[in-house]
Amino acid sequence: MAIVWRTSDGEKIYKAPSGWSSIGKRPRELADEFDRILSRKMKTLTKQLRKEGYFKMKPGLSKYYNLGKSLQFIEDLRLRRKCDPDLENIWRALYDYAPRLAQRKIPKSEERSVGKRNFFLMCYRLGQLAEITVEKLGTWTNYEDIYMAFAGSPHLWKDWGRLLNWILAKSEENGRIDRNKLRQTLRAFRKVLGKKPKMKRDTTVLSEAELTRLLDSSLI
Repeated sequence: MAIVWRTSDGEKIYKAPSGWSSIGKRPRELADEFDRILSRKMKTLTKQLRKEGYFKMKPGLSKYYNLGKSLQFIEDLRLRRKCDPDLENIWRALYDYAPRLAQRKIPKSEERSVGKRNFFLMCYRLGQLAEITVEKLGTWTNYEDIYMAFAGSPHLWKDWGRLLNWILAKSEENGRIDRNKLRQTLRAFRKVLGKKPKMKRDTTVLSEAELTRLLDSSLI
């Protein structure tokens, strides 16, 4: 299991999932095959987005939501499930295949790892949301703030939908997100479901009522 990354000089790097110390011949062969598949897929996606006016759109939530919806194909790629089963390393590789789709050149912090603010991963998560939810978010900045509350505690992604709905409901005013309310809500959210080990919990086992009580307790 491995994904191909490239250095600024074009040199290949085989990146294995966390916990894998070495990569044998067969995983490298599969990584090379997936590299070719993903390269073709991203070229096709880029051409399609160009036709749809992606590169003429103003930077922001609508533009990156379009990209995020287009990236959903990654989940179902058969070989990806062998090369990167937990969707851990593919996001760094997308900078190699389609750099023009990103906000900016790959940050130094992303060259050797997939950081919390990886642009393609952020768009992918955004693309999983319903259009009505994205409309409520209002701005890319609002989305970034919410996203980072989850990025700091990866276990929360398992219950992304329900937790996000609670955040939006508590931060909404006149059908849109209010910045001040959002800041207050996220402070409360982190207080009860922060990244400290003693606060890690699997919220997926809770019923709707139990989850609501837990989250609402942070507002008291």
